Amino acid sequence: MGPRLRGDDTPQLDEQTEFAAQTPVGRNDLTNMERHRLDPAPRALHGYFSRELEPALTIDSGDVVSFQTLDAGWGAIEQEPGFSEPRDYIPRDLARDVAHPLAGPVAINGARAGMSPT
Repeated sequence: MGPRLRGDDTPQLDEQTEFAAQTPVGRNDLTNMERHRLDPAPRALHGYFSRELEPALTIDSGDVVSFQTLDAGWGAIEQEPGFSEPRDYIPRDLARDVAHPLAGPVAINGARAGMSPT
């Protein structure tokens, strides 16, 4: 269920976990950008890539996003000592989420096809 992090920062995830986009984490007055965080939660993790997915987070150009995701085995792989115990990530859909977990998608206000984020 939970992501595999060292130390006390291990998020606890279960069926009750809510949408994980937290905005804003902070604002830098010099650049007027917002900092966002996208945690691993059901709406923000997918084992496939598709333009049909609804954004897990929408930001403005110039904003910064920190992503936290699971390991390639969705948290169920044995790790070195000091990491959390392996657990299955629930509610992973094994028929749909066949590849490693991807966080997002993130929409950027005003972005158009062909533009690339920096």
